[in-house]
Amino acid sequence: MKRRIAIVTSGSRLDECSKVKSLLNYAVAVENAGAEAFFIATGPSTGVREIALRQVVWAATPEEAVELLDSFDGLLLTGDRDIPPELYGERAHCKTRTDENMKHRFIVEKALLDRIRGTGKPVLGICYGCQMINVYFGGKLVQDIPSQWTKPLVHSQSCGDAYHPVSLHQESRLYGIIGQETINVASSHHQAVKDLGLGLKAVAYAPDRIVEAVEADEKEWSFLLGVQWHPERQQEEAHAQKLFQAFVRACERQ
Repeated sequence: MKRRIAIVTSGSRLDECSKVKSLLNYAVAVENAGAEAFFIATGPSTGVREIALRQVVWAATPEEAVELLDSFDGLLLTGDRDIPPELYGERAHCKTRTDENMKHRFIVEKALLDRIRGTGKPVLGICYGCQMINVYFGGKLVQDIPSQWTKPLVHSQSCGDAYHPVSLHQESRLYGIIGQETINVASSHHQAVKDLGLGLKAVAYAPDRIVEAVEADEKEWSFLLGVQWHPERQQEEAHAQKLFQAFVRACERQ
């Protein structure tokens, strides 16, 4: 029987056609790796019950999200806008793009991670999902790379993804999955890890020293990994395929 992957997104994104198309990339990626995908949409229901035949389940409260725990084998935290800086003890930068929907999403995801911790259920965070993992562990974020980082690469552009190399630590789970020291990634973010959360390791960097991936201690989390890039948009690349395949294999070991 195929394992079920819950793909979390803010419910507000389901109102935007371009965002729905982007969300389908995540579903196709886990399906190509051998799992079944469905969506958890945070916030009050708008009545959407499926996206291209994939089920949508609404979680208006953290309690409703936790009730879904037994319905999935792994959790995928998708890209989105920005986490409210108040949640990691900072004032908002003028370039920070967030609202109450994003605050609600974070609170729901925090409740899910609280309950998943110690269960062995794998977690994969992508872009915002990587940042969410860091803040969950008590870390902080660079709120705007172009204005707050010295000599940054282009990590985001107005038309399509930016591309740049990323170097992987050889002692990491991520390197064990991908098997390459350097990969070229699709990038679309203006925020990143600043202060690393307690219990996390930074395991990949861009040439400008922006943290590009984090992972948790395997003793407490069977599989918890966050990547700052968008592997779901590079499904033709071996490194992206290997990442989703490893995530699904971890779910199969439940």
